[in-house]
Amino acid sequence: VATYLGLGSALFTMIVGKFSDKADSKKLLRAGAFAMILVWLGRFVAPTQGVFYTLSVLAGFCGVLISIPFQSMIYRNAQESHVEDFIIFREIPISLGRLVLYGLALLLFIDIKLSFLAAAFTYLLIIFI
Repeated sequence: VATYLGLGSALFTMIVGKFSDKADSKKLLRAGAFAMILVWLGRFVAPTQGVFYTLSVLAGFCGVLISIPFQSMIYRNAQESHVEDFIIFREIPISLGRLVLYGLALLLFIDIKLSFLAAAFTYLLIIFI
């Protein structure tokens, strides 16, 4: 099953990459963010572990709809400056942000399911990019 999911994920990533080159990246990014909001809300109300795991697989595919166009926009901007400096200065705030958000989630959320709602709402920010 994992092999088929991996192959399907690779194929889906290639299709999204080709589509992202031809279509408007922002529309694809927003569609992925909307799908991720639905996935996180689904995780919040998931009645069984099987549904939760299925939503996790779906989240992997929906995440591709966000990461491919976003990375494409980032690297287009990087070509205008020094690529190495751009990537390093991009990764530092991302890593620090993850550290802070994960720490806050551990401290503030008594029930882990509340963090699922918080994750769903953070994807609203991507829709308005």
